[in-house]
Amino acid sequence: PHYKYADDRLFLTLGLNGYAASGVENSFSIAPNISVDYYLSANTVLYLKATGGEIYNDFRHFCSITPYWVLTNSFSGSNMLPVQLPNQFDKLRALLGVRTKPVKDVFVNASVGYDISENRAEIIPLNNSSTDATIFAADGNRFYADFDLHYDYRDIVSVELKNRYNSWGKIEMQGELEKQKVLGRPIFDWDWNVSWRVFSTLRLGVGYRFQTFNSTDDIMLFERPETNDLKAELSYTLPMGLTIYAKAMNILNQNYHAFYGVPSLGASFMGGVAITF
Repeated sequence: PHYKYADDRLFLTLGLNGYAASGVENSFSIAPNISVDYYLSANTVLYLKATGGEIYNDFRHFCSITPYWVLTNSFSGSNMLPVQLPNQFDKLRALLGVRTKPVKDVFVNASVGYDISENRAEIIPLNNSSTDATIFAADGNRFYADFDLHYDYRDIVSVELKNRYNSWGKIEMQGELEKQKVLGRPIFDWDWNVSWRVFSTLRLGVGYRFQTFNSTDDIMLFERPETNDLKAELSYTLPMGLTIYAKAMNILNQNYHAFYGVPSLGASFMGGVAITF
């Protein structure tokens, strides 16, 4: 059920969503469905959202965390079988922010948020087998703050700066008495991209990604190094929809992880041809 209200400045939704599950577990959960947009001016919107809901803990979700995931095992008679995880349920996804266009062609979004999750899929690779990442279900929370800036001038110059700070609460693993640090998820996460159309057929792009992660004193656990990735791309468009491009990845030749426990390639280059029909 929900209630909606709208006028010249205010758009309001108040409601609840129910989620029923059967099979691995039988449950019924409720999450808020609240959305408020208030227009301070034609170019500035103050917004509040409080939602929640279910995220399927299936192979597609696990692969987005790491392609080397494995499930924990349990014994059934004389056989060892993987344990199917219950689906993640977010009791709360709260977000408060402001979107504004302070000057022409510049867009800014600043927000803070707080999540409370049950059965969130987490991995803890071990030092002796870093690519063998076992998936666990864990309960935890997160506070985060975002500041995003986008500038686009006539499809000539485009600048996009995405910045996030995460504060991860300690997670409570199923069957574990002691709460654990979140090791594989970023604390500071900066993703900056600049694109410049030098002339009508030639475009240059430069990107930079920086991430930091929690450290650990446990020598049995695999600590994820910070991400420090500089990349560039150059493309030239010929008639008939033919584009020649060249890319350079990890230009600084840094030792970071594309996925937790999976080292990235060193400095690498590639080129190719793309045809647009």
